Amino acid sequence: MKILRKKILKSRLLATRENKILVLQKVGDKIKYTLPGGIKKKTESSKKALVREVEEEIGVKIARIDLKYISSGVFVKEGITTIKSYYSLKKPIQDTPVVLELDKFSAVLWLSWKKAIKKMDLSDKLAIKQYYKNLKD
Repeated sequence: MKILRKKILKSRLLATRENKILVLQKVGDKIKYTLPGGIKKKTESSKKALVREVEEEIGVKIARIDLKYISSGVFVKEGITTIKSYYSLKKPIQDTPVVLELDKFSAVLWLSWKKAIKKMDLSDKLAIKQYYKNLKD
């Protein structure tokens, strides 16, 4: 008998400005940050999902052509496999990001990446560290 496991596909945006990254502060008592992005719908590509999610979350319009693939990570927790694809932008964000999903996020911030990763989940931390390591190489 075949066991079906749940699989979630997500896309994340690593937007940078100098040594800072764009993060969303999650709603809650404890400070936690995440990168903009979200879950891919069945009919979407990872890039299309990211364009939609970024506009929904922070009101920033980006074009798929401006996205550059960085890496992906696979994480399994409680029988759920999550695959996150990370993208950077080929050019700087022009719009001013604002929180539009107030039930999920309390602030949108440009933070030092070294400070931000201290309050992020493991998959985001790994992708950000890899991104900055690759810049040095």
